[in-house]
Amino acid sequence: MDKQEEKCDGICYAPDKMCPCVEWCEKTRKGEFLATIMAAFFVFVITMMLLPGILMLNLADWIYDRLWR
Repeated sequence: MDKQEEKCDGICYAPDKMCPCVEWCEKTRKGEFLATIMAAFFVFVITMMLLPGILMLNLADWIYDRLWR
């Protein structure tokens, strides 16, 4: 971690720039990790919410093909 902080001189945010390794700064490291975990959780939840609908549409299409074609 010290190598990344040396690149930024221990400053995560400055008035005119932001450190390119801001995810390794002590001030933002926990927040970046939490944001990554939350994003992964929301992607998982949305996928699980959409999956039953997609499966039901495929099943309905398969049934329609078998009965009326």
